[in-house]
Amino acid sequence: MGLWNVTVGDYLIIEGLAESFAKELYGEALLGPWVTSFEKEELEYSKEIIKDSLNVKGFAEVSSYMFGDTFAAEQGYQPVGLSPFAGYAVGYQAVQSFMKANNVGISEATLLGTDEILRNSGLFL
Repeated sequence: MGLWNVTVGDYLIIEGLAESFAKELYGEALLGPWVTSFEKEELEYSKEIIKDSLNVKGFAEVSSYMFGDTFAAEQGYQPVGLSPFAGYAVGYQAVQSFMKANNVGISEATLLGTDEILRNSGLFL
């Protein structure tokens, strides 16, 4: 999968897996603020914005969802209504929800595809 062909869903899961793997290795206390600083309402809002855009492709488009409006505006991309790093927080939540709902550890989850994780995460119902 080339970078230009990556979807919002792919990037969400790639980053969600990375952060989940870091949690497994180093503990939840060392997770980055890009996944821990979101309040519940902001996370719910971000999921609503992102859920209908999981198949959007293109570096600029995907970056807008992952990095948020501030970054998008700075880089000349189209803002989509998201806080900084919203895609990282949503991706982490998707992977964590998938692992919990399906009793799957991070080692096994890293071997699965984006669609399987998204479909079985329960996050975008």
